[in-house]
Amino acid sequence: MKNFGLTQKENDLKIYLSKLEGGKFEEIFSPDSQKVILRAIAIAKERGGQRIEIGDLISALSEIDA
Repeated sequence: MKNFGLTQKENDLKIYLSKLEGGKFEEIFSPDSQKVILRAIAIAKERGGQRIEIGDLISALSEIDA
């Protein structure tokens, strides 16, 4: 895979993400991670957002870990 001027870390991330592409949600994330992500989506929708923000993830994590 060509580097295209990316740092090694950016290139490694690009390779990793390309391997995930097309995978099922259940195969990529652990059950606990799935719960946090799905709750973060619900929180984002409740506040009228169209995407998850870091605050949504932190809120979801604090609710689920409580």
